[in-house]
Amino acid sequence: MRWLIVCLGALLFSCNNASKTKSFKQKPNTYTRIASYQTDFFELSRNGGVYKEAFQLSIKSNAEIYYTLNGSTPHPDSTTTYLYNKPIEITNKTNSANSISNIPTTPNDYPDYYVWSKPRGNITKCTTITFLPFKGDSALALPEAFSYFIIPKTSIEHRFPIISLVTDSGGLFSYQQGIYVPGVNSNQDNLVWTGNSFQDWIRTCHFEFFDTSRERVLHQNIDVKIHGLKTPAAPQKSIRLYAKKKYGQKNFNYSFFEGDNSNIFKRLILRTLHSSWNDRINADLISCRVADEIGLETMKGTPVVVYINGEYWGIHNLRERIDRHHFANRFNVNPDSVNISEGIFKEKEGTISELINLLEFAKTSDLSNSKNFNCVSEKIDLNNLIDYYIIETYFGNADWPTNNHKMWSAGKNSKWKYIVIDMDATINNTKKNYFEKALQKNYNSEKTIWQKVLFTKLMENKEFKAKFKKRYKELLNQNLSAENILMIINDVEDNYKDEIQAHILRWNHPKSYKNWLEKNDMMRDFARNRKRYIIKQLEEL
Repeated sequence: MRWLIVCLGALLFSCNNASKTKSFKQKPNTYTRIASYQTDFFELSRNGGVYKEAFQLSIKSNAEIYYTLNGSTPHPDSTTTYLYNKPIEITNKTNSANSISNIPTTPNDYPDYYVWSKPRGNITKCTTITFLPFKGDSALALPEAFSYFIIPKTSIEHRFPIISLVTDSGGLFSYQQGIYVPGVNSNQDNLVWTGNSFQDWIRTCHFEFFDTSRERVLHQNIDVKIHGLKTPAAPQKSIRLYAKKKYGQKNFNYSFFEGDNSNIFKRLILRTLHSSWNDRINADLISCRVADEIGLETMKGTPVVVYINGEYWGIHNLRERIDRHHFANRFNVNPDSVNISEGIFKEKEGTISELINLLEFAKTSDLSNSKNFNCVSEKIDLNNLIDYYIIETYFGNADWPTNNHKMWSAGKNSKWKYIVIDMDATINNTKKNYFEKALQKNYNSEKTIWQKVLFTKLMENKEFKAKFKKRYKELLNQNLSAENILMIINDVEDNYKDEIQAHILRWNHPKSYKNWLEKNDMMRDFARNRKRYIIKQLEEL
């Protein structure tokens, strides 16, 4: 009977289950604490958190407490499961040998993407313990994991909030089932787009969030999967986080993002720095911050450091996922009424038939005619469209408009609006004319027809074109001014500078601290000089 109960609990928890993006401000360090932690079934002498000195962790319980140290679900018959009968030593683990961080997460011979390389030396580690209480033959709860960081006074502590993910490592890194490795599904003839990471596989883990005061403010069992179109091919991968009612908490209930009043999130993303092109690892964060400032819909975000099964996994950007739950929470609309179009105007959620009909109308109609123009303006939020095209063309998104194209509406009779997503391929080419990309009138390809026709046809209307130019020039003197962009670049660099070196040692990306500074200087040059090229290009429209 006991074996059956444990298996049922493990089935739920097992890893084999299928903004404003404001600057980060470090709070005073108050992490020395000895607060205990109590559940319905046991009491720990110390809660998960950051401590300066080693200690012994003791447990009070009327139940039998089984635990593991490797992220797996405790099982009385497992050789990696221990029955608690004496205090557990919690020590500084950094000098212990690397384990899962030494597992390659890409093939060795990628043709056109980053290749995994071994961390430089022993990375920072913490102790993770997964507990499962029993009474007789019955498991009394789902497993719960706790992370303990021992950071001596002489050590450099993390500047950002900490997220610890604890799970069975086989579900992430095994050849057959690991979602974080190329594995059995890697095809030698198509290395970039194949592998376990590209499978639609779900794994379950325990999630802990430690704020900058090192308080364990959030902890719950969640589902995770690898996120992104091409970034599953990167060594450091983006991870999507799902809160699930079946584990007891259907949302992430916490205000993660500075300046943002929302504290209910259904889905989050741990977005990696490897997704940025040419080592401009802060480009997306900077571009989205400006987009958010002017009122465009984009993913709120904040930098965090991540640990997986107690090993340092580097800097990630914790981002809000844009989906129907996002709009339901932020705009108080029925999530079932939300419509989202993505990519080549494909239905992501809801229906987009109204949008497709509108685009067909725009393609075949003369929008210099006020009647036809008004038909479009009744269906599309033109102020939103103008700001969206300004952001994309100013920052020079090389991976747009035939990619990273997303729109939404709140339902029938609501206007469609653009969403700013994935701005990694920006802040690079100061001189390039991105109006030429946005206005290309060759409608031969399916991508070009849908992504470019609306803006191209609207610009045939003199009043719209004048409004677009006027708004552009206003923003060039405000949010898109060199002063504002430089301030944001400097702010982000200052926030990252103490953490980026540990990240480089972990992932060998960016190539070096010097290289990272050089890329930031390139973005500063962009900010100083972009306006004069934009002004000239506007005059030529």
